[in-house]
Amino acid sequence: MNLDNKKPGRKPLYVYYIIAAVIIILLNVLLLPAIEGRKVQTTDYSTFLTGVEKDYVKTVEIQDDYIYYVAESDGQEGYFRTVKMNDPDLVDRLHDANVKFGAAAPQQTAAPANSWTCECGASNTGKFCSECGKPAPAPVNSWTCECGTVNTGKFCSECGKPAPAAEWTCECGTVNKGKFCSNCGKARS
Repeated sequence: MNLDNKKPGRKPLYVYYIIAAVIIILLNVLLLPAIEGRKVQTTDYSTFLTGVEKDYVKTVEIQDDYIYYVAESDGQEGYFRTVKMNDPDLVDRLHDANVKFGAAAPQQTAAPANSWTCECGASNTGKFCSECGKPAPAPVNSWTCECGTVNTGKFCSECGKPAPAAEWTCECGTVNKGKFCSNCGKARS
């Protein structure tokens, strides 16, 4: 018989607080320094060049605006970046220092859907060329709806009316617009 009125096997709440505190302390001591060591530090370009000359820099990635590099000193690796300068001899310096290097592919932006290229080579989005002033070419197989919208599909993009039937010439010589010849009744082939 239990005289203390306590449930057997249940630990007091302060034991759980102690366990949680120990876990938090261990995470702060062991895990966070490893994460902090991976931060990218910003340096100036001359520090980067000095690191290349003294064989501290091991790998380099050249991007549009920045140069990212890994440098090693006293057995410790560090991650750094510097501003990309106009330095035509940089590749030769990296190659001479046996540094592994590469460049990120430049990001290409897609041209707007309604753009067109003029005969002069300029890319435009309006009705006239921004360089030479020539009008935009008419779309191939275009038609103008009764509402005034120029379209290229089977239906008007503004009001939804179908495109007018194209004219065709029957074997009998009659010019028609529908599916059948208005003179002899033959179907459009």
